[in-house]
Amino acid sequence: MRTTISILAAFLFWGCSSQTGTNGDAGQQPKEIHQVPIGPEDVTFYVGPYLQHTTQSSVAISWETETESSTRVEYGSDENYGQSVDGDSGTMHQVTIEGLNPATIYHYRACSDDRCTSDLTFSSAPEKGQPFRFAVYGDTRSDPEQHAQVAQNIIESKPILVMNVGDIVADGNYRDEYKSMHFDPTRRLGHYLPVYVSVGNHEWKEWRAPTFCDYMMFPHDPDNPESETSYSFTYGDVFFLVLDTNEPFFFPIDDNEPEIWLWLKEQVASDEAQAARWRFIFHHHPPDSACYGEDWNPVMPESAIAEHVLPLARENGFHAMFVGHEHNWEILEYEGFPVFITGGGGAGLENCSTCNRNIEESKSFACIHHHTTVDVSDKILIIQAIDTDGRLFQEYTILP
Repeated sequence: MRTTISILAAFLFWGCSSQTGTNGDAGQQPKEIHQVPIGPEDVTFYVGPYLQHTTQSSVAISWETETESSTRVEYGSDENYGQSVDGDSGTMHQVTIEGLNPATIYHYRACSDDRCTSDLTFSSAPEKGQPFRFAVYGDTRSDPEQHAQVAQNIIESKPILVMNVGDIVADGNYRDEYKSMHFDPTRRLGHYLPVYVSVGNHEWKEWRAPTFCDYMMFPHDPDNPESETSYSFTYGDVFFLVLDTNEPFFFPIDDNEPEIWLWLKEQVASDEAQAARWRFIFHHHPPDSACYGEDWNPVMPESAIAEHVLPLARENGFHAMFVGHEHNWEILEYEGFPVFITGGGGAGLENCSTCNRNIEESKSFACIHHHTTVDVSDKILIIQAIDTDGRLFQEYTILP
């Protein structure tokens, strides 16, 4: 695997010395990349509707109402729909549409009792070999206005899937924060694009994040003891693996291998993972960061990630790790294996003047609100960091 870093903005830091360069636009769309039309925001319901786990043949759609009501999604190839699927009545409405064709745009509207949304669209997952773009960001809590700006920038980057690396609320004990800090800022984004979340420590303030699990419809694996917060899926040519690093023991201790660790080992070596062209792992905590400061000593879970998760991913041919927790942009490299910290999604930023932990793995960092895009094609990965002015400030490429 070969990698290349390009520095493209004067406000990016290498260690603590600034680099000069030129600002760029948010990048050219690869030819024939699969895209999804993004329409207006709909405010019919209290929360949503929002898309979640999406495959070539299915999509999960959720929304929330303030009073108990019926659940129905109408869908089809145009605004006439022609098909519908019903779910259980209640205040949380969750349905899965099945029998879809791959890489196909569908129209839909969500209905509860006599209220229906305007016409919205979604796409089933692309076929293998079809280029696409996905976005990654995280640590979006505490400042909904800033989060909304980053979400708008993500829309303008034209991905077809979004990964959030966690801390979407300030305190998981308060259900209303999911609406104000996550679902309101991403309302328009969530209508049209599936958003996957790697649970953060702030969601875990409510033990094992039950409200998070109530809202989310991610892949379910009956063999995984933490299947609502750790999961995997294949999308086009990419195998995505999401790990809950808040779990007290997700790593081996002496001769003891917890169930979640056995599940993780099985996932990275699975036929599904190894058959994918590209393999990525996502979780909230990084293995290290220059912004931890010079007096920081590695502790759990960071030390467990560095000691156990990183080697496991590298040994099984994974191409990159995406994390958050630190509210900055940073690239770490472990013997050529890149770790991207992309925690600039809305929460207050780190102070780069204190990012003085001198570790050789840290290759660059910037304290700036941003999101990251990943362009997937057969021969190359292009990772771009984009600020809230839509400027590309760093590019990183990975070749097989």
